[in-house]
Amino acid sequence: MRKVSLIKILNSDFLRIGIIALFLSFISLFALILHVDWLFDTALSGSYTDSEYSSFMGDLLSPDLYHKTLVTTKTAKKDTVLELFESSAARKDVVNFFARLTNDKDIALSILENSWKNNIPPCLAFSLAWEESRYKPGAINRNADSIDRGLFQLNSKSFPDLKEKEFFDPEISAYYGLAHLNLCFDQGGNTVAALAMYNAGAGKVRGNNTPQRTLNYINRILTYRDNLENLFETTVAVKYTIDEEGNVSPVVK
Repeated sequence: MRKVSLIKILNSDFLRIGIIALFLSFISLFALILHVDWLFDTALSGSYTDSEYSSFMGDLLSPDLYHKTLVTTKTAKKDTVLELFESSAARKDVVNFFARLTNDKDIALSILENSWKNNIPPCLAFSLAWEESRYKPGAINRNADSIDRGLFQLNSKSFPDLKEKEFFDPEISAYYGLAHLNLCFDQGGNTVAALAMYNAGAGKVRGNNTPQRTLNYINRILTYRDNLENLFETTVAVKYTIDEEGNVSPVVK
């Protein structure tokens, strides 16, 4: 058998092609690792919406990690309305905006103050009150075995210790209604789940039995909230600046 020298093997076209292919494979693998790492960083930083994140990452994470990463709580970002409401420079404008919205300053203050106590975005709280009662403290809805009353439609079975007249007090209704929504946030972890629990109860939501009427209810609230946030931004927030420390100053014209 004729011996082939090592130099001739290394000079062969076949070997050169093999080495190039192996090198390109390593480059592709390294690029893939970087891309997956970028997806994780982007998703965990909140740069994607829930649906985009689900599309990219759903198959890469374990169910527990996926749930913890996907959920966005109400406290993820400081709410602009709350920041302005806390400021003496802007508080009056904030109250007047929501007083015009509800046609009642006392109702506006009740919702704003209890939103602040529970760290709930006020535009979400006002949207919930609009959906529940159209800002009418005397609103009543009779169910088969219970009654919903007041600004936040507190249920007679859920709040058995309240006297009838207390259901119709805007301050009391906002106090209990937004405290209950806060509890729903703690149990559900995100806005959609919290609203679902507020409307249908935690049992149905946890059991994956949320009715279609509740999904429609959530959609109406979120649409109203988005429109309200836009209106607030263009009529009130635009008049102020908020620095990194949360200090509020009027815009200098």
